[in-house]
Amino acid sequence: MWLRIAIAAIAAACGFSPLPLQAQTGMPPAEQLLLPFSAEEWKSWKVGTQGKRPGFTMVEYVPKAQTIQDWDRMLTVQIFHNSSFPLPLFMMGMKTAFETKQPCEQTKLQAVGGKKINGYETSLHRLICTRNKQNGKGEFTLMLGIQGRDALYVVQRAWRGAAYSDDSGPLPKAELRSWLSFLEKIQVCDPRVPQQACPNGLQRGR
Repeated sequence: MWLRIAIAAIAAACGFSPLPLQAQTGMPPAEQLLLPFSAEEWKSWKVGTQGKRPGFTMVEYVPKAQTIQDWDRMLTVQIFHNSSFPLPLFMMGMKTAFETKQPCEQTKLQAVGGKKINGYETSLHRLICTRNKQNGKGEFTLMLGIQGRDALYVVQRAWRGAAYSDDSGPLPKAELRSWLSFLEKIQVCDPRVPQQACPNGLQRGR
């Protein structure tokens, strides 16, 4: 079952009206970001923090038993509205932003893959932080960027735990495969474009 996170749905998570934007304004249906969570899986996550400013929306999710201050797994959804910035340059900029905000003893942004999904260009990277100098913990992030028509979308799965030194990352292989499978199934769809139409049976995410 797909969980739908449209631009309007993210805004709803940030405290705005939960009604779809097009229902409130008469606007045509908008592009939508689809995350391959079942309803049961989605119950294990909660909103850790969220924010919205002109041109940008973000929601960070953590496991229900954890907090935004103390977590070991995180799911982040970022939407850069009306962005025409080239996806490859954008992903490289993510490394610069990460290093500026959370300097690590060793930071590497490595391309994992990239292909067209439902007609949209994608870019998959992993970000390695062997030891964060601020908190002494290691961090590992898989980042999927999607160049949409209405926005640029970035979905991140992150781990935080003991410092490590292996460039292959600290995740167990089974969990890494699960993360990659999850990210590979993410889609952007557009009900306005028949070739990129959204699948049936969508359920709105939080």
